[in-house]
Amino acid sequence: MNEKIDVNNVIDDWTDKFLEAFCIEMVKQAQDNIKMTGRDRNNNVSNSITWEKVSKGQYIVKCDHRAASYLEYGTREHDILPKVAKALHWTTDGKHFFSKGHRVSGITPTPFMEPAYFVTMKKAEQREL
Repeated sequence: MNEKIDVNNVIDDWTDKFLEAFCIEMVKQAQDNIKMTGRDRNNNVSNSITWEKVSKGQYIVKCDHRAASYLEYGTREHDILPKVAKALHWTTDGKHFFSKGHRVSGITPTPFMEPAYFVTMKKAEQREL
């Protein structure tokens, strides 16, 4: 019984299992982070945080929500202008407001992906994955 073990395959399998565990943990951490901010009322952002295997030993954790980068990095002060109608319309506390355009202060950054990476990395270093 002289079985040959391909060490490279064993290492590749172990690496893939570790990276999958890392990605799963990072997704959970990022989802918790965005939920704690209160800026994801319908869970649309947290539900769009996923991971996938790109190729052997290469994985990606991503958030495909269109507002993800605005939340993560914030925005500068900018103008809001109507695109289709002649005015913007919104309702606050039952009152209707109209505007031909106005300047908004922008969105304050609320990082949720980058901190998730660092927390997950710390767990990996402490062998908690």
